[in-house]
Amino acid sequence: MSLLQANHNDNGDDADSSTSAHDIRKISGDGVCGNCSAQNAHDDSVCCLFCKVHYHALCFVVKDNKRDYFSDNACTKSFFTSFNQTATNKSKSKRFGSFVFVCDHCLTKHENSIACNTNDRVN
Repeated sequence: MSLLQANHNDNGDDADSSTSAHDIRKISGDGVCGNCSAQNAHDDSVCCLFCKVHYHALCFVVKDNKRDYFSDNACTKSFFTSFNQTATNKSKSKRFGSFVFVCDHCLTKHENSIACNTNDRVN
């Protein structure tokens, strides 16, 4: 997911009022996607490991009674199915490790926290 840098407050919402690409994919408390208005969007959601915000991974529109998935989704339907089975330990295989989702904001925040400070750089 594409994400413009924004300040998050304690509940994962942006502290400023600007709307960025990730905001519209957040799932409301009623389970509705802000991007495609899908009901029960939690069924196709990923939750950020750090901020615990749920994002709709598979936005779609219905055309001719079939789901037409958006090309800018976080992943494809088949990858989401595999990811979800592995992340929730529903797969039958015994794999080492686990898969997690981290939103772009939290990943950037983490990367900045571990980055070297310019004062520590050797010239």
